[in-house]
Amino acid sequence: MLFGFITETAYTQAPRQVNSVIENQLDIANELHMTGQEQKSLNIYEDVLSRDPDNIDALWNGSVLHSKIGYRQEDRQVMREHYETAKRLADRALEHNSDSGYAYYAKAVAIGRMTEVIGIGGKIDASKQIEINIEKAAERIPDFAPVWHLYGVWHSDIANLGTVAKTAVGLFSGGIPDASNEKAEEYLNRAVSLDQTSILFHLDLAKHYRKLEQHQEAAELFEKILTLEPHMKDDPGYIKQAERMLRETHS
Repeated sequence: MLFGFITETAYTQAPRQVNSVIENQLDIANELHMTGQEQKSLNIYEDVLSRDPDNIDALWNGSVLHSKIGYRQEDRQVMREHYETAKRLADRALEHNSDSGYAYYAKAVAIGRMTEVIGIGGKIDASKQIEINIEKAAERIPDFAPVWHLYGVWHSDIANLGTVAKTAVGLFSGGIPDASNEKAEEYLNRAVSLDQTSILFHLDLAKHYRKLEQHQEAAELFEKILTLEPHMKDDPGYIKQAERMLRETHS
């Protein structure tokens, strides 16, 4: 996302009001997503939308899946197409339910992913839009851990921009958004407390401590990650990252 941050989130459903056939499809899509079968999950959400174009669950989850699948593409044009679709689905979700915290979250993720294929000026403008949408999400779904993870990583990345990036920001935009390491730590810890099984949430909190040279805190989290059970598609890779960073911390 912005200057390289990423998000791989566990799925959580919004409240539903759907018929039994669609509800069954949504349950299957959820299970496929949780077991790492993202394209199959997305296919089902797209089928739901062909029958029920305003279905909020299919819209926001389809958006998040396009953001995830796009991130793994090697072709930048294909990547961009996924991100544009992700934003379009999130916008549709908000058109039909302007109070949906999940839709605001999906839009923040989609905008964040778009920063990977745009210039520095666009990145800063996008970062401001990420903040707007993630704040709205946090107000509406404060118990949804991925919101706090995204918000925490956003603060960590912005607060720790390097000198070169800060200079570029001054040239191409209206300045750096307000961000702090204190908020980054608070929000990432909140994400971990809400979902203690998430390997990514632990890893990004550890990486934040590492940026601040709080090596003991980082090492404790890396060690904790090695005790967690992988359950998302990218978890095995995150565990390997934690192992490598733990070795570096002790070297």
